[in-house]
Amino acid sequence: MERIRGIWQRLMSIGAYPGETDAQAARRRIVVGYMVFTSTRICSIGPLRSLGVPVA
Repeated sequence: MERIRGIWQRLMSIGAYPGETDAQAARRRIVVGYMVFTSTRICSIGPLRSLGVPVA
């Protein structure tokens, strides 16, 4: 579990810079989280479609 937490923290720190305000950090984390979620969603659609499962 610690390994997953470490990987997640590194992902969330993409684009961070010194002196970043809390609001800027929160906005960046939302954008990075959205990109991670979208990429995992896209990667999971292909195999489902090849099996004939309808994907919305």
